[in-house]
Amino acid sequence: MGDQGTHSSSVTRAFQPRELGSVVQALRGDSSNTFPVVSHGSECTFCVLQRIGRSPDQLDVMNQLVTFKVRVEQGMDCFEFEPVWDVENLVSVSLLEAMQTNKTVRSLVLIVTSFEESHLAAIVCSLLKNDTLQSFFVRAYCDIELDNSIQTLTTAFEEILDRNMCLQSLLISQVVPLENDAGELIWSRPNWVDLGKTVAEAIERNRQAFAVAEALGRVSRSSMLCYPHFGDIEFRRQLLLFFLEEGCQPPRMMLSVAKGLRK
Repeated sequence: MGDQGTHSSSVTRAFQPRELGSVVQALRGDSSNTFPVVSHGSECTFCVLQRIGRSPDQLDVMNQLVTFKVRVEQGMDCFEFEPVWDVENLVSVSLLEAMQTNKTVRSLVLIVTSFEESHLAAIVCSLLKNDTLQSFFVRAYCDIELDNSIQTLTTAFEEILDRNMCLQSLLISQVVPLENDAGELIWSRPNWVDLGKTVAEAIERNRQAFAVAEALGRVSRSSMLCYPHFGDIEFRRQLLLFFLEEGCQPPRMMLSVAKGLRK
């Protein structure tokens, strides 16, 4: 374990490099079992770069030593990995495949220098199976316009969110190379991909579902009853009051309905 420093309310820890293959393997399940520094609720940021002009036999990407640091803020462990080389999208696709069965990471940020069909296929397979990831963010640094395949992207994420109720945040963006007045290469601001109304509504549905689940948990913990259950009239009344907008006074008839009486 390396240096440990404190900056305001955050703590940053640096760790010895590990082979990328071992990191990916650790992400395939309950990461805390095989990768102890990864705790439940972690956020991971991976930056994956293409290697131009190198063939796979010249660079075994999964044997790369990857360095990373852990930034602890507001009770969440944020894992930030140094950029690693990719060949034929092996690393990025492997990371996405690992997320199919991951039970630890709640937020994944993937930064790539290309966005191809192999990425999209891996994303679909991953998010159709993953039931832990709540936030997914992809940023592509490339000159191939993602908007050209917007319908494919939209259809894919509509399929994902037809079944996935865990994602509460989904962002896809692109940064393209530009030239400034001096002829120097610069990068544009992120261009966000509009995934359409259906995807936006599904994300909002998931957020509301989690809000209801959290509210139910708070009501249950705060109940004065020893064993709160829906068969108890007073418990149902508490639930009704909890979900009403602040200041609203439910009419007597509404309270009667909540008790199980006819309208």
